[in-house]
Amino acid sequence: MSEYEQRDRLEWERGWAGHARAQRKRLARLPFAEKLAWLEEAHRLFLRLEESRKRRQRGVSEGGAGDGS
Repeated sequence: MSEYEQRDRLEWERGWAGHARAQRKRLARLPFAEKLAWLEEAHRLFLRLEESRKRRQRGVSEGGAGDGS
């Protein structure tokens, strides 16, 4: 590991721009297989969240629980 990489790991990110820059660096170091696995897991999570949202909407529109009464 280079001196720059060691220093980069020890520094706190400052603000959104610092976080975004550090996140891009971390993602660039990931092997393609790990990036793909992350993307597939994110897609599965999205599908679960979307299905949950649709179930809640159906429950509310049918007068079910979730109307606050």
